[in-house]
Amino acid sequence: MRFSYIVILVFIVFSVTTVYVFFAPVNVKKEIAIEIPYGSSISKTGDILKSQKVIHSKDAYVFLIKIIHPKGIVAGRYSFSGNINLFSVVYRTSIGDFGRKQVRLTIPEGFTNEEIINRINALFPSIAKTDIKNKLPSEGYIYPETYFFDPESNIDEITNTLVTKSTTKLTNLINPVGLNTDQANIILTKASLVEAEGRTKDERHMIAGIIENRLDINMPLQLDATLTYLTGKGSSELTIKDLKNPSPYNTYVHTGIPPAPINNPGEESINAVLKPKDSSFLYYLHDKNGTIHYAKTYQEHLQNKNKYLR
Repeated sequence: MRFSYIVILVFIVFSVTTVYVFFAPVNVKKEIAIEIPYGSSISKTGDILKSQKVIHSKDAYVFLIKIIHPKGIVAGRYSFSGNINLFSVVYRTSIGDFGRKQVRLTIPEGFTNEEIINRINALFPSIAKTDIKNKLPSEGYIYPETYFFDPESNIDEITNTLVTKSTTKLTNLINPVGLNTDQANIILTKASLVEAEGRTKDERHMIAGIIENRLDINMPLQLDATLTYLTGKGSSELTIKDLKNPSPYNTYVHTGIPPAPINNPGEESINAVLKPKDSSFLYYLHDKNGTIHYAKTYQEHLQNKNKYLR
């Protein structure tokens, strides 16, 4: 009999504890903002939420979210207030329901740092452009993505998110190839050229191959995109003087690639540089409809110019 009472008592304690942990709400009297850093594991997120007292049990949180959303959580700044139960916390962190309207920052593939600075300033007018410029990573090291921020985010919070997420993404793309920092910079620089020149996935792989073909024979790349980056002008606006600009970014007067990226390339362009298309082409152009035409010799390239651009 005594053993039966013990079993029943244990069962009752277990049941009460389970109900409390899973169903008893936590009362957050004053709104609290909790930052879940990008890259946080489910376990780390549980630690943060438990330390901020919005859940009763980290283990219960981890257990539930692995069942409901095993892919993980959405990082960001969450606001909690009032009576909160575990299931609502699990649901919100699994879909990115931050509790208040977030500011959406979209960085398209090929955006320059200057364009990113202008976009951040437009979304957060109280942050000076000079402050943004001083805090941003170098050109080429911001991963094109849509980021979400609390309306009250400061420049450190914004740039920390950009740096953390970009570093993770770029590392996953480049480091498996076994490259060091200097080699990674070369990859990103080439990718920025491909991003500026290519319009489709197939084009990017082919252009990446053409860049390699030119580099192999020490032929100037002669890419208008590098002069556009230097001068801010479109290709049709470039002058003879622009073509003679002594800057190391001018691929008309210097062989090799520029010293650093000219924009922030996306995944397709990075992959194109890692796996360039093998061909014997050295030239290409886009016609007035945007269709690309390749050539093996300069004479063929001139014929394409006369045929498609006159």
